Parts: sequence; C-alpha cells; structure tokens
Amino acid sequence: MDPTSLLEQLRDVHSPDTVYSPGAILTWPPAIGWIILAILISTATIMIVWFTFRWYRSNAWRREALKEYKLLQQNYNESPSNSSLSDISSLLKRCSASINQDPKMLAITGKTWKELLEAPKSPLNDFEINLLCFGHYQAECDQLNHDALKRIRKWVKTLRPILKKDTELNLTNLDDKLENKAS
Repeated sequence: MDPTSLLEQLRDVHSPDTVYSPGAILTWPPAIGWIILAILISTATIMIVWFTFRWYRSNAWRREALKEYKLLQQNYNESPSNSSLSDISSLLKRCSASINQDPKMLAITGKTWKELLEAPKSPLNDFEINLLCFGHYQAECDQLNHDALKRIRKWVKTLRPILKKDTELNLTNLDDKLENKAS
C-alpha cells in the first residue's frame, strides 16, 4: 500500500445535517451550565432593580429636603434673619427625624441638638452648629456665609441614621424636664 492511496480512502470533513438525525448537534435544550448562568443573571438583575428601587424610595425625603433647603437658602441669601435661620434649623431637625424614624427628634433643642449636629464626620464647624442651635433665639446674631450654607447642604446629603451604640442622645420630652424641676 502506498501512502497516497491511504489518503484517498479518507472522507472529507462534513457538517452535521440540519434536519434531525441521530448524529446531529442540537442547540435546544441548552447545557445545564447555560441554564444555571441564565438563572443567576436573571436573579442578579432582579435583585439589583429591587434594591435600587428600595434605595430610591427610601431617599425620597432627602430629595424633598434638598428642594426645600434650596428655597430656604435663596430666602436666607436675599434677607438673612433669625426667622430664616430658624427655618433652616427646623428643616435639619425634620431630616434627622425622617432618617431615624423618630418624631421625638423634632422637639430636641439646646445641647442635645448640638450633640446631634456634631455627629461624627459632620461637615459643620462649631460656629455654624452654635448658630443653628442657639443663634436664632438671640435678638442679634451672626450670619451664615456661602460656604456654611454649602456645608449645611452637604450635612443633609450625607446624613446617616444614629446608631444607639455610637451615640447616646437624651431625647426626653421638654415637658418632662420641666415637671422634674417642679417636683
């Protein structure tokens, strides 16, 4: 036998038939790996959409607070007054009450309010904190500058819930303090 005759006996490469035959390669059903991959991708996509939607809804108060703060900031820039400073402080209290889901925070004043504004990583400095806590109660007080108003906006944007182990704030009702002094 000569080597050329052996090569002539080989058949050429051919593709599988398109019509179903016992040796045909089919595309359906896919292999188990492709099924698992499709399930994982679908689950991950659904979870991402779900958590994004929940995050968006949970920050609705923040978007509304920033809109309201923009109006308060414009009013304060046009005519700085104790009243507009009080409105800004009130908005910050409502933000704290919203994120912590605790309506008692709306009634805090003085040192307790100051401690809350001094929370770790707070962008506000001591002057601004004192002005927001005590300044609007005075007849004449200093005014917030443009940078201070930016830092207040940043405070609203970066506000996080208070964890009990991080900070212990005394959120007792103001009426309780007066009753305790009277008795």
